[in-house]
Formats: sequence, C-alpha cells, structure tokens
Amino acid sequence: MNIQVVLQNQLSKLKEPAQTLRLGQIIQGHILKLYPNNKAHIQLGMMQLIAQLEASLEIGNKYHFQVQSMENMTHLKVLGDPLPKRAPNEMNATILLRQIGLNNTKAVQEFVAVLLHEKIPFDKGQIQQAIPLIESSANKEQAKAVLKEMIVNRMPITDSVFQALSVKQFESFTETIKAIEYELRQNHTGYHHQITSNNLNKQLHQLTGNTGQIQIALINTIAENPEIFNVLKAIGIIDDNIPFSTWSSRVKQNPDGVKPNITHYFNVETVKQLQTIISQLDKVHIQANTFLNNWGNVLQTSIMNQIPLSEEAFTMLQNELNRSIFQHIPMKHMELVNHPKHLQTLASNVEVLGKQENFVKIDHFLQHFIKESFTEQVRTVLQDVGLQYEKAILQDEKNPLHSLKGMVLQLIQSSDGVLQEQGTKLLQFINGLQLQSYSETDKMLQANLLLPGEGLGLDKDVALSFEGKKDEDGKINPDYCRVVFFLDLTNLEETIVDMQVQKRSISITILNDHPINTITQSLKPLLKEGLQRLDYHLSNITLKPLMNQKDTMKKQNHVYKNQPTSYQGVDYRI
Repeated sequence: MNIQVVLQNQLSKLKEPAQTLRLGQIIQGHILKLYPNNKAHIQLGMMQLIAQLEASLEIGNKYHFQVQSMENMTHLKVLGDPLPKRAPNEMNATILLRQIGLNNTKAVQEFVAVLLHEKIPFDKGQIQQAIPLIESSANKEQAKAVLKEMIVNRMPITDSVFQALSVKQFESFTETIKAIEYELRQNHTGYHHQITSNNLNKQLHQLTGNTGQIQIALINTIAENPEIFNVLKAIGIIDDNIPFSTWSSRVKQNPDGVKPNITHYFNVETVKQLQTIISQLDKVHIQANTFLNNWGNVLQTSIMNQIPLSEEAFTMLQNELNRSIFQHIPMKHMELVNHPKHLQTLASNVEVLGKQENFVKIDHFLQHFIKESFTEQVRTVLQDVGLQYEKAILQDEKNPLHSLKGMVLQLIQSSDGVLQEQGTKLLQFINGLQLQSYSETDKMLQANLLLPGEGLGLDKDVALSFEGKKDEDGKINPDYCRVVFFLDLTNLEETIVDMQVQKRSISITILNDHPINTITQSLKPLLKEGLQRLDYHLSNITLKPLMNQKDTMKKQNHVYKNQPTSYQGVDYRI
C-alpha cells in the first residue's frame, strides 16, 4: 500500500479540508429545504449552502448540479432528472456522463464514480482531458488516482503534469537515482560530457549516501572518545591495527584534509550495522560477558605464555562465538586465527562489547550522526536537486545548470537509449517534487519534502509534510504549525508521525499497526526534555492504527505470535 494514500484516508479523520466551488464545476447534491423564488438549502458535497436554482426541485431528491454563477449568491444549474434513490455511484456516473455528452467507457465511469463518492467537484473539461490519459495508461487504477489528485489540487490536466505526478507517486526516489547511476556506470558513448557526468554522479552519490566521505566533525567526535573508537574497532569500522593515540593525533593534526586510516566509511551499511547492534544491546552485552566468563582465563593463559590453543579448544571457541556474539555482530573483518596475537585482539574486542557504558556513548554518537545526515539530506534536496530551477532562470540567480535537474536535462539532450529513458524518468520525478512541494492560501502554507531513504540508512524514502499558519504580516507563525513524517521502517513498517503545534504546545499522533506503546513510553521523557530545551511543551502522544480496524486486528495477531513481549528494534531517531 502506498503510504501517502493511507495518509489521505487516515488524517482526513483528524482534519476535514475546506471545500470551495468554481464556475462550471459539477457536483452531486440533494435538497434539504426549499425557499420562495427558487432558492434552496442544499447539501452539496461536504458543505451546505443557499443557492439560486434554475428549476423546480423536490425536497430529499438527489441531483447533479453545475455552478453557473458565483456573484452575490451561488447559481446552480440542474443537470437532468432526479437521480434514482439508493443508486450506486457507478449508475449515477453513467447518468452524468450521458447528461454532459461524454463517452462512457468502464474506466471513465469508475473514475467519475470515485469523484462523486468522495464529493470532489469537477468540470466537463477536466473529464474530457482525463479520458485519453486514462485510456492510454497501462495501469488504469494508478492513472485514476493521479488524476483525482490533479483535480483536487486544481492542476492542469496535461500529459506532462500527469507523467510527473505518476512517476513521483508510484516510483521510489532512491530506486530512480540508483537506476540512472547504474546506466552511467555502463559508460554509454552517447553521453559525451565527462565533466558533467562526474558532477552528476557526485550529486547522485550524495543523495544515496554513497559518497565514501566522513564528515570531519564526526571524525573529531571519535577522536575525543576512546570508548567510541574502541567499539568501532570491535565491529570492524576502524582498522584493528591502529592505536587510538595515533588515530586521534592524525585527525587533530589534519582537520581539513588527510583521511585517517579507516577500512570502512560511514555509509548506509555502517549506519544499519550500528542500528542493529544498538537494537540488540542487551543480548550482545550478556553474550560478550558470558563468553569472557567461559574463555577469559583460557585466552589470558594463551596470550601470556605465547602459545596457541589446542585444536579442540580452538574449535569449541569458534563454535561458541558463531552461535552467540557473531549472530548479532558478524565481525567479518576479524579472521579467527589460533595465534596469541589474534587471540589477544579477539579478547580485547569482546571485552569492549561487554561494557554496557560503551554502548551508551555509541548510541549518542549514532543519534548525532543520523541527525547530521538528516540535516545534510534536507539541505541537499532543497538546494541542489533543482526545486527552484525555473525561478533561478527567471531571476538570473545561481546557475541552475549545476543543480541535479540542470545536469539531468543536459544528460537527456546528449544521450539516447536506456540512459536517456532513465534520465527522463528522474526528470519527471523532480518535476513531480516541484509540483507538490508548495501550496499557499491567504491564511495557510503547506510544503512537502521527499528524501531518498537510502542515504539515511532506511529501506524506503522519507516523505515530510509541513503546514503553517500565517500571521498578520503573511509570515509563518512558529507557534502554529503541523509536521507529518511518512516512514516505512524495517521493524515498525509503515508509520505516520503527525506533529501539531498550538501556542508552543506539541501533540503527536502516531499511526502504526504494531504494539509500540512500550517504545513510545520509553522515548517520551527524552522527547519531553529535548522540546523543553527549545521552549516547547509536549502535551500528549496518541497511538492510532494505520489500516482499517479489520486489517489492524489481523496484523496485530500476527505481530503478537511472532514477536517477544518486549518489542525489540527501534528504527530511527532524529
């Protein structure tokens, strides 16, 4: 299920959108009360109004109405006879299509039926423009979903807008980037501009977190903390052969340049590995100490006497490691060799993993890393993707050709075949981001943002929606806003976090189908403390099911059968 579709279904229960009518729109309604001079009180979609009618109607009957005029009073034209009582929306759609003179194919009938059922006003021209887009689409259900959104948001019903929104809604940002990265690696002859190719690759790598770079600030954090350094050595991120003092002095002496001797960089896999270890902290801690109790003296004897273990003892040691610690921390970098030097390294690493206080520090470091990565990813999407591409051209600002959109346009013009096809898809995705990035009314502003999830160590993209109330000067009022996170997490799966701010008091609604109350309660004090430092107050946290009640019960039964009572695995903290 597309998580953004879920949002429309679930969050609509929290806040109903305001509905306005425009000239020429058609909507289904029924008569509540009649007044003299052909005036009537009408339930029209989601609102009630007093309208001037052009025909005599009967109380209680349903009709299709078309807006004729909005001056002083809404003037409505009745399209045809009263609708059959208790008729399904498909039948009403058939009647309406006949009334306005449009072809009635099954796909179009179903599309109009959805608009009538969801009380979405539309005009004849919109349906006329939507018909060829529906009929030519390979996936008509997806096409209808996109077109419905276009009508709701009053977007032009054109092929270019339709294609952009289709790619944006039903493709993954991360997968779209990875597809074009793959094609660029094939070294296509059609793409001649090597410099642009290198710059494009750099931009793409930055979005997916595959730059192979470590932020200097993060390296400095490690350089000040031997405990963090030792844990990273124990799990294979930092080379086993380098002492802390040497590594730390290199970092401090070369703050801007030379990289320390690190075998693995802080990329997506590193983040996932650290998250896995933190989520299994209790098991790793217990198993490391159990191993040291069983083997500590044996290993120390071997190391002090500079003799290997017996073959039988070494085999037993390997078996115990494989069924305990290595189940949670597969230290592939560590080749188990029956030699005192290697055994000493093993004993030191396991001792580090046995100290719980080390994991507290590594947990804080990981949180800091994720926060920095998240901030950097937001900055990259806002500044480098090209969301302001056309505005920059119009206002002659910073050269937009250096943005991701500018480079993709150059790629499309100078390539062909699969590379051009993948470039076009990425361009359409960026266009879709632009179309949905921002909307504004006199009193409210809404902004949407999509971040490639892989660069943050997540399996899927992260969608965010920001909604703010304007003050008298037209500026955003920080005391009244709403931020919604759309997440698809490894352990918790599809999750929506809806945060609303009223006079610096924050209420949070979490929509998820797992039993997460224990996790929520454990993190609540940390959240409360962090908000207080920013002069905000946490009023409440509410948990709600994401799916409908029937599906929720099914999923909960499955979860309870397959999970221990204390739910393990926190996916992501910002």
